[in-house]
Amino acid sequence: MGNIILLPEEIANRIAAGEVIERPASVVKELVENSIDALAKTIEIELKSGGRDFIRVSDDGVGMDREDAVLAFKRHSTSKIRTMEDLYNIRTLGFRGEALPSIASVSHIQLITRKHEANLGTKVVVQNGEIIEISDTGASAGTTVIVSQIFFNLPVRRKFLKSPQTELQHCVKILTRLALSAPGISFRLVNDGHEIFFLPQEQELLERIGLLLSRDLLGMLISCQYTSQEIRVWGYIARADNALRNRDGEFIFVNGRPIESKVVSSAMKKGYGGLIPQGRYPQGVIFLEMPGELVDVNVHPSKLEVRFKREELVFSAVMHAVSRAISQVFPTPKEPEKYRVASPPGFERAVDDELIWSKAKQENLFSVERIIKPSEITQVPQEQNSPRLVQLHNSYIMLEVSDGLLIVDQHAAHERILFEQILNGSASGIGKRLLFPLSVKLSPMEMSTLKVHEMRLRSVGFNFVIGDDRVTIESVPPYVRNLERGKFLPRLLQELATIEGENSEGNREFSAEMACKMAIKAGESLSEEEMSFLLDSLFRSENPNTCPHGRPTFIKITLDELETRFGRK
Repeated sequence: MGNIILLPEEIANRIAAGEVIERPASVVKELVENSIDALAKTIEIELKSGGRDFIRVSDDGVGMDREDAVLAFKRHSTSKIRTMEDLYNIRTLGFRGEALPSIASVSHIQLITRKHEANLGTKVVVQNGEIIEISDTGASAGTTVIVSQIFFNLPVRRKFLKSPQTELQHCVKILTRLALSAPGISFRLVNDGHEIFFLPQEQELLERIGLLLSRDLLGMLISCQYTSQEIRVWGYIARADNALRNRDGEFIFVNGRPIESKVVSSAMKKGYGGLIPQGRYPQGVIFLEMPGELVDVNVHPSKLEVRFKREELVFSAVMHAVSRAISQVFPTPKEPEKYRVASPPGFERAVDDELIWSKAKQENLFSVERIIKPSEITQVPQEQNSPRLVQLHNSYIMLEVSDGLLIVDQHAAHERILFEQILNGSASGIGKRLLFPLSVKLSPMEMSTLKVHEMRLRSVGFNFVIGDDRVTIESVPPYVRNLERGKFLPRLLQELATIEGENSEGNREFSAEMACKMAIKAGESLSEEEMSFLLDSLFRSENPNTCPHGRPTFIKITLDELETRFGRK
């Protein structure tokens, strides 16, 4: 007898379910996609404990008859495709016929459905992948699917589910993308009896962006569009100063399908023409329309990843759409101007700014490797004849050391100090109280992120009262100097959105983002006393060489290097 066997259907279903159903948000995604494909005009999603305990998705779509309702639980049964050719022109969100069987294999599920022209509906109950009831029932036109006890038969998977607030955050992320892809459909999300959001039918896209993402973002959006050969690109992008440290602000759709694409993401950033620094990513809602044969959506069971037949055309179209929009707001910068360097008579010459700095980089003059070791300096020199600290362009602090010059990035230095204080728990949890409490309206995504990180935010000095869609800030950490008319907290929450929280890595990421937001910014004027205190604190930290994101906090230029540059050696 051979060693190879055909797996029982129950085991095969659970293996397949592991690719499709990762967490409650995966269930919500698959069910809502089915509702959209069923031509629903209204979709309601009800959760308990962020979907860990209960998920119900109801729609007013076309519904199913009894035969289809039963067949829907058979793997690879679908109404979306019929022939091989259909795979190359898919216009629906679902098509694989895996969603309901996968969900049913790891949960308890009920399906209640009725076609609009039918008098009675059908109820199908499935437990552990087995249909245990098929019956007639009274029902509204459309379909309702109720899922409970997700991963009840996979205790290891259930153990790895996060807190209810974190799971809710993932559900909100998924629904935000789907709701943006279909502004003509009404969506309502309820969690533990509390309405998270309600979006009416036939809503303008900009209005929906304002409700789901941020009202403040609306004033920063720029319309973009471009048509090239068979590809049309249109949508809205945010100004460069709204760039985030993560890609959560990128909402990309191909033929109405929410996707994630490195090609489109790279083209979006390229279109900004260097306005967005390394490690930052633009915000935008971008729609691509193209013939179905130019995009392959059958790449992964999650259906988020796609392959483009002509990647170079897609890249070019998106880049041109973004760059044209940006050029209307920021004209193309002029070439670097040449200036004259003062020098001895007979030695005058024109020097290009870029050439000086490129040469310096080639010669490794200002490289990170030239940072001095912590042992070389433990505090700011206090000799009687040492020069005063000098602030350069309100961004860098210069001081003389025994064998050269130290230049400190004030923002990166303060980031390092605050990061270690927050991470080690030494940052004061007592905030400075606001004279007038500040009420800030939050988007559903921002509110869910706030609840995920509520205890951490309070531990560093925030005190606030949470309402339905608003938070009233009563106190803030001591180092927060400017609340930016209420924009500080939403922007912070956007940066925190990718941090799940309940582990040491989450604590480190949270501490880094908080330090970045609270630290002294480039452009802020400092007194000599403030500069001295900042440098003392930096060189007492555990790792004064870099900020939490890996950038150098200071560079050192030795006397030998200076004398070499001036031709003395």
